[in-house]
Amino acid sequence: MATLTITLESACGGGGHLDIGVRLDGGAKRIIALTRDDIETALDQEGRDAAVAALLKLYAVGKTRAQVRNALIAGVEVAI
Repeated sequence: MATLTITLESACGGGGHLDIGVRLDGGAKRIIALTRDDIETALDQEGRDAAVAALLKLYAVGKTRAQVRNALIAGVEVAI
């Protein structure tokens, strides 16, 4: 199972611009720049579809196709 760690690295004085640290399985940290609007605006259908695809890619790390298929048949639950 993949572990994704997301941290706030820095924010501008007004808090509208954020540098977010992202680590996958304890690997190297990558910094991404976001705004508060980027994370507070509701996802449209395309964004939801992309999020589901990304979560399934993370879920599939280290698993066989059969394991992923069986898990999807049973239902994969994601808690955030």
